[in-house]
Amino acid sequence: MRHAVVTLQAARARRTVDPVVSLALARRAARLIGTEQPAPGRWGALRALVALVEGHAELRLGRPGRAEDSLRRASSVREAGTVRVESLGLLALLAGLSGDLVRADALASEAIAAGENEGAGPGERPAYGDLALAWLATERSDPRTAGEHLRAARRTDLIASDPVARAVATWVDTRLGQTRAETSGALAALRELVAGLAAADVWIAARTREEIVRLLLLSGDAPGALAELDGRPVSPSTALLTARARADLGDDEGATRALVLACSARASLPVRVGAILVRCEQLLGQGDATRARECLGTAVTLARRSGLRRPFREAAPAVRRLLAREESAPVPTALPSGGPLEDLTAKELEVLEHLGELLTTEEIAAAMYISVNTVRTHVRHILRKLGVSRRNAAVRVARQYELLGH
Repeated sequence: MRHAVVTLQAARARRTVDPVVSLALARRAARLIGTEQPAPGRWGALRALVALVEGHAELRLGRPGRAEDSLRRASSVREAGTVRVESLGLLALLAGLSGDLVRADALASEAIAAGENEGAGPGERPAYGDLALAWLATERSDPRTAGEHLRAARRTDLIASDPVARAVATWVDTRLGQTRAETSGALAALRELVAGLAAADVWIAARTREEIVRLLLLSGDAPGALAELDGRPVSPSTALLTARARADLGDDEGATRALVLACSARASLPVRVGAILVRCEQLLGQGDATRARECLGTAVTLARRSGLRRPFREAAPAVRRLLAREESAPVPTALPSGGPLEDLTAKELEVLEHLGELLTTEEIAAAMYISVNTVRTHVRHILRKLGVSRRNAAVRVARQYELLGH
């Protein structure tokens, strides 16, 4: 009887629109479970469901640390089925949105693999893993991959029913729209998203407004960007946006003040890289090309391991010109003595062997009994870890590293 009561309580919490009420109901369900032994089976799966609901509500309320704690508990329950898949996907989203692209990639791939183990293909598995990979692809300036994963996510009903999924899908879609020079439509979609949010959805609203400011800056509307930021809570990410706007307006002193927080230990990797690029812009404006190149080199080094590219594409024109000149300069062709940037997993090595055999993505998927999307994820990891952008280059580098069996 108690199990049935808790199940109903958890289900009610999950269906509740208001995250405050949802969290309260989930905590009530957790208290009801509290006296039961934490043994595997139906109570373990129910604990995972309650933890997922708690984590989802905490995220919407702008408490990512608490959300991560709850989602970790949910994802640790192996017998929790699709609840575990959802939890892993949400953890991937959290990691990606906080700038930890490498960890987000790994979690999203685990979520998709776990969904496949549950017998769920694209359109059937929970969409969070695909949304996380779509977001990561926008950070890596890979619109094709972003579009593929966004379409996979939209084949589910999650985006229509879940504010978090709907928000991330909108952010990805507007970033893709911005790459197609559809800024006005992207801004309208973001403003519509904010207008439709519940009052308690403070985290989604704040992140969406940051995307609005980013688009305003990219369209050359620095005054509009500052007006949008006026009165908003200050954070490393909003400090970076302020610095970019001030720099665009020629307010070097104001930009420098804002960069202090944007460069702090609290800042995520994309924010730190973006802040360094603003400093590079300032140095170029001061005629200090030597220090500007040093700044640019620091930014490139920080971004390389995670494959982060977006801040470079959004940098000031002078910084992009400097980057183009630096990239076209002669570079040593020898491989780094330490080997790959990061060790390849057993599955990635298996995919790499198939790439060396010139198999197509579909043929690799059939040979390994995995989905085409999973193969593409492995290939993306391989390219990043080997520091190359094409499959044939990956095979060539792998042979030089003696990673292939033949």
